[in-house]
Amino acid sequence: MNLTTEISYLSPDAEGISSSCDFINRTIGFLKTERGSDEITISLLENAYNLLQFSKDDESQNLGLSVICHVADNLSVDPMVRILLADCITACSNFLYRDMLVNRYGAEWCLHEPSFIDDFKREFYRANDDTILTKQQRQLLSVFRKNPRLVVSAPTSFGKTRLLQEIILERKYQRVALVMPTIALIAETVRRLRNDNRFAGYAILNTASLPLGTSKYIFVLTPEKLDLLLGINKEINFEFFAMDEIYKVQEDDGRRAVFASVLYQMATSGAEFYLIGPYFKSFSERFLQKTRALFKHYSLEIVQKDEIKINALSAGDSFEVDGVEVVKAKTDKTNLKRIVKNLKDQQLIYNSTKRGTETVARMLAEESEISVGSPLIEYIKENISKEWSLVKCLESGVGFHHGSMPRYIQSELVDHFNRGEIRSLVCTTTLTEGVNTTAKNVILYSNMKGDDSLSGFDYKNIKGRAGRFLHHFVGRIITFYPVKEEEKDIVTFHYLDDEDLDSDEVLFIDQDDLQPKAKVKRDLVLGLLNERKVPINVIKQNKYITVEKQLILIERLRKDRVLLNSLIFHSNIPDKVTFERILDLTQEILFSKTDYEDKGNNIPLSAAGM
Repeated sequence: MNLTTEISYLSPDAEGISSSCDFINRTIGFLKTERGSDEITISLLENAYNLLQFSKDDESQNLGLSVICHVADNLSVDPMVRILLADCITACSNFLYRDMLVNRYGAEWCLHEPSFIDDFKREFYRANDDTILTKQQRQLLSVFRKNPRLVVSAPTSFGKTRLLQEIILERKYQRVALVMPTIALIAETVRRLRNDNRFAGYAILNTASLPLGTSKYIFVLTPEKLDLLLGINKEINFEFFAMDEIYKVQEDDGRRAVFASVLYQMATSGAEFYLIGPYFKSFSERFLQKTRALFKHYSLEIVQKDEIKINALSAGDSFEVDGVEVVKAKTDKTNLKRIVKNLKDQQLIYNSTKRGTETVARMLAEESEISVGSPLIEYIKENISKEWSLVKCLESGVGFHHGSMPRYIQSELVDHFNRGEIRSLVCTTTLTEGVNTTAKNVILYSNMKGDDSLSGFDYKNIKGRAGRFLHHFVGRIITFYPVKEEEKDIVTFHYLDDEDLDSDEVLFIDQDDLQPKAKVKRDLVLGLLNERKVPINVIKQNKYITVEKQLILIERLRKDRVLLNSLIFHSNIPDKVTFERILDLTQEILFSKTDYEDKGNNIPLSAAGM
């Protein structure tokens, strides 16, 4: 049947829904390439309305949202297209799409005023402070009101952190801790809260010290800093905490121990909580049972994603980038240059290593035809180094971002990018794990994550950074390597789920929460400490170092009184010789394999502000 004459019927039955799904799957490609006629667009909108109004499953709903986003991204002047688009938006109950259309096309985009019913439905999704929520956010807020201990898995465009702000304000919490995995995410969160007048009564803090003269505060910290704060201030009593990128509590990347310790301390303190992250299907059942928490999973992509798979093409094949036909070259470098040259909107370019991000950024800077000046460039020249390659890159509208850069520079790079002063930003996972940017495009230029292959979950997370809600209807991911996209089946919490815990971990967990083998290990550790006459509080003061290594160090010092006396100092800090002895002994006995393999910075000391 000719696509331009295939107009579906509206039907709430299973056959009608199946027919609509089939039609959209076969036809939506015309919208993505901007070759769809108004008649095809009208048919797609009718079928999308069918799904949004009558279907219940996320897959069908997501197809309906895909039609809305692609039609809105290149909106036709046809009156029927605009009327049907407005109807679809009402059917999906995401009224923020209307606001985005007004911002892009003007208040007259719909050609007619919303009906009384439309306005009534919109008001239903208004939070107490006048914020309009999406349908899913409104559902989640209702769940939290009944059970204020939630673990949520939802796509990157869901608006999880936006809802977090509404929760804090509605519940009127006074003592809050927000745990973020990266400096970039902390900087973004602190900036957002400080710029929001609704939080003017709070002290917004990102240092591990209690504020003076205020009873209302929000700490925004890495798990390492929050752990330090909790250790120093035993009396602190948070009413509410949130942890972003909660899946990191499972990842054995050298930080799992501190993520787990902080989560356990906070979750067992009696505080209410909101644990969030993308793309996992379930969470530790033992954790949910112990804390009486609920788990909610969402899969709707409010910002849709288009893919261009460069890896699937052969040299000489052509592909389209923002209306320009590009021929695939033999080398990735040439292909990247051609793509970046023809993209109309900003792009994040993912590379696996710190050194690689700088190399790619320098290459793109050499190809850039623009010239940029900014206070950041002058700051780097005056306070760090004129010779740092970041200077030349920024002058060409290109930046690079990785974890070894000075924190201030990391934060400023994101700000400059979001203001449009940087066109291309090459990054490691520092900007693909929770940080929101204005990038419409994400380019996957590596299939590695450090020394390991990029997982399907990592790819899905990176892909999620393409397009930002309230800025873009559709994001674009361009891949240079094939990576299978997938969610995590479950995020486990090893404190409660694993039998095999480290010897120091079993001392920090309530005995009733330990698995049988872990209880046996705890008894053995306590017996060993009693036998060696080592107080348990001494061991607990040195968290994240196994009991075995601590006992080796204690025995060394007990046997070598000369060495012990050489380490004692009476001033605030040791002298150089004593400090070197302490470091040598620490490295010899307490270092783990990860400590030895840590290669540190890939930037010159002068560029790190040292």
